[in-house]
Amino acid sequence: VRFVHIIAALDAHVPEGFRYATRDRTIRKVTHGIAADPDGTLEALLPERYAQEHLLHPDYWTNFRSCSAQRWREWAGSGKSGLRTFLGIKQKQENLYSKRRLRSFLDSRQCEMPSQFPKQREDFRVDDFDFDPELLAHWFELSKSDRMLWTKLVRLIADDTSASWQGLLYAGVAQLGYSHEYEVDCGAIPADWLMRLRGLPCIADTHGIPREPAELLIRTPQTESLLDVELFVEADLDTPQSRPLLKLLGVRDTPTGPERLIDRLRALAKIEPTPTGEVLKWYTRLDQLLSRCDQEKVAEAKTIFATEALVLTDSGEWATAHEVFQKADDEDIPGAPLVHPVVRDYSLWGRLEVAERPTADRVVAWLKELESGTRL
Repeated sequence: VRFVHIIAALDAHVPEGFRYATRDRTIRKVTHGIAADPDGTLEALLPERYAQEHLLHPDYWTNFRSCSAQRWREWAGSGKSGLRTFLGIKQKQENLYSKRRLRSFLDSRQCEMPSQFPKQREDFRVDDFDFDPELLAHWFELSKSDRMLWTKLVRLIADDTSASWQGLLYAGVAQLGYSHEYEVDCGAIPADWLMRLRGLPCIADTHGIPREPAELLIRTPQTESLLDVELFVEADLDTPQSRPLLKLLGVRDTPTGPERLIDRLRALAKIEPTPTGEVLKWYTRLDQLLSRCDQEKVAEAKTIFATEALVLTDSGEWATAHEVFQKADDEDIPGAPLVHPVVRDYSLWGRLEVAERPTADRVVAWLKELESGTRL
């Protein structure tokens, strides 16, 4: 223990094959998978026998003569120690004896079947990575009484300074010959443990509610306008260190489109009296979002605003994009409906093809579009 404390005091890297004592008083190589677990978070998630074999012996956390307690904690939590904050991902293999079974496997991982193979023989091996079956069974049992169980696992993986999981992200396929094996290029095949977590409520949102990753957004300049509309990853997990893992799990970093913001405007348009402050807030968000959307999404929004009365005018009325104008002065047609003055200068209106000024030609064109008997 003291020797390890000296290494920590020197802030040095442990050599390959370095050994630690685990809780069952056995000396094991760091490659066995040994975790520091200073606050007991990991221990609470492990079966007793597994914890004894993989958690660092408690004597490392006492009798600090060769280094300070703070120095030890910092070093043990760094990649220099080789210690982990998460355990349990291991390699597994599966043999597939036909192309049909290989196709089924690739479909389950959302990957394409290769068009060519090195050999004719239909004998394949999948080299994959998944959670230890013993741990997986234990976690499913714990999750029956702890809805945050899977979020705790993801946080431990994200906090693993050794980043041991980064080499366990993708499965590989080999075609087996009679005396040799050949790599089959199937693209990036997500490992089984990633696929499992994608379908589990393993990431908490900003309200602390566990969600499946695909339900959530990372906070970026592109998604900023959807705050309070979409679900976002809790703030202390949404960090540069964690984002690569979050993206691999399926958390989105770009919005799917302006639909949710437009739905908010639809709902506000039905309220009387009109909550002007709220309406203007969502116009601001929509203006930010459409500035980063592709042309297809902008075209969809343009069609909606052309057919639905979602533009708030200076008189407090609602109008379609073709019934209102961005600005006017004394030389233009008096009384023409204009976009609300607070948001009138937004680039949003140009993207939605709201006419800039109420010229006579535009007013005549607008009148021709109205049905006979329409009240002006």
